[in-house]
Amino acid sequence: MKKHRIFLCIAVISLGACKQKAVDEVPVVKTSNVSFKEKMAGGTIYEVNIRQHTPEGTINAFIKDLPRLKDLGVNMLWIMPTQPIGVKNRKAPLAGT
Repeated sequence: MKKHRIFLCIAVISLGACKQKAVDEVPVVKTSNVSFKEKMAGGTIYEVNIRQHTPEGTINAFIKDLPRLKDLGVNMLWIMPTQPIGVKNRKAPLAGT
């Protein structure tokens, strides 16, 4: 479970770091009493299955696509859990095996 949180944090931080402005261009952000629900009311959540998103199926390959997702208006990523692929009772062989 910790790995999933770490991947989510890395993805969110990476998405926020895309197209950084110069220090003198960064607006002053005032804290408000706006709830998370209100902030995300007009936001876009993008669900990501890392294995299926890119041909490589890796986090590093996915990270390269973050600027494009931000340009599309994505505010938050929902990264699907990454689990080891089992062998016992597998329905079909994996591609490339």
